Amino acid sequence: MADPSPESQAFGKTAVERGFITGDQLERALEQLSTREPQPPLRDLLVELGFITLSQGDAIERFVDSDSEPEAKSGELSDGIIGTSFGGCVIKEVVGSGGMGQTYRAHHTRLDRDVAIKILHPRLTRIGGMAERFQREARAAAKLSHPNVVSVFDFDRKGPFFYMVMQYVPGRNLKEVLEDSGPFDTRRAIWVIVRVLQGLEAAHALGIVHRDIKPANVILTEEPAEVYIADFGTVRMLNASTQENLSAFGEILGTPQYMSPEQATADEVDGRTDIYCVGMTFYELLEGRPAFTGASMVEVLEKQILAPIPQLSGYRPELDKVLAKMTAKDKDERYQTAGEAAAALRELYHKLSRTQSFKPAHRDPSRSAGPVAPSIDTQSLEAIADRLRKSQQHGMLSFEGAEEAAALKAAKAEAAELQKRVSAAEK
Repeated sequence: MADPSPESQAFGKTAVERGFITGDQLERALEQLSTREPQPPLRDLLVELGFITLSQGDAIERFVDSDSEPEAKSGELSDGIIGTSFGGCVIKEVVGSGGMGQTYRAHHTRLDRDVAIKILHPRLTRIGGMAERFQREARAAAKLSHPNVVSVFDFDRKGPFFYMVMQYVPGRNLKEVLEDSGPFDTRRAIWVIVRVLQGLEAAHALGIVHRDIKPANVILTEEPAEVYIADFGTVRMLNASTQENLSAFGEILGTPQYMSPEQATADEVDGRTDIYCVGMTFYELLEGRPAFTGASMVEVLEKQILAPIPQLSGYRPELDKVLAKMTAKDKDERYQTAGEAAAALRELYHKLSRTQSFKPAHRDPSRSAGPVAPSIDTQSLEAIADRLRKSQQHGMLSFEGAEEAAALKAAKAEAAELQKRVSAAEK
């Protein structure tokens, strides 16, 4: 008979002390817990036995957390989590942060190897259905095995924290590489993007859409040189039983500089959505800056919906043509699969190997960087701004680029800006 875990012991003790269950109920639950293999969390067993409800379980965990985890008092992750243990893994350092949570390097004590642990922001679990979504999508991501995708090994919860244990990749993300070294050589950029598309092709075959491909979510290693897609924690399964998506919460999930038109307008997403995001990432690798920038998120999303991707500087039209097809506003006009897009890029790569350089292209005046008619109607613009506000409140939206500081300041004035546009449209 195995002893209950420290987490279960703390949960049971707090449940009794706070009057949620009696000592007799705890004894009965612990007796059953000792016969289970593997042992479930005591919280789940108490719910199963009908001794507490799901909401009472959440309340008990908050009480447990208030005594043992200072981060949970504010509902945020912090450096105070360094040195604590999650599923037998000791947290060592922060290696990444995003709208959904933070990623840490940790050491798996039993296996004696480093792993990555992504911990969902506790505040997000208060959104209805988000905790269940995290577990479901972690389980889906664990089924994905590909050389260009960071593997998911396990997932669980500790107090208010839901977390995933993943493969640790000792490299730098493309955003960091761009900041240090500037734009990529054309052949190197194609080499990277082809591998991203290969990983996505495997994901799409399982019905998994990443939804947030961007330089910060692609890791590049040096020896050996390889590419890994990270952060499948925001995936959406396309199976019939999991058709709901975050637009049901009235929110936008992703990063505006890389977001597809259908994400901005809360339309259905599929594998072609990822191809659009990859195209935006490809452009930034080649130019060293995002294709679309602006003083506010609304302005950037308007461009994603309306404006064709700007022409590249100093490259042959063939490359512009591939980028334009990857980032077509209509999904039906894009490459229909990641494999199709990868094949087009491989052809360009081999052509470049023979010619050694791309000649500068003559710019097409019809493909300017600015918005083109027709403009977004007032109702759609209001809906986008409303979803942006909700997403920002839950910390689910990230905004990147050189103009980030100005954009954050401008975000406070977005409501006034939007009202001006509405008034102008009505005149």
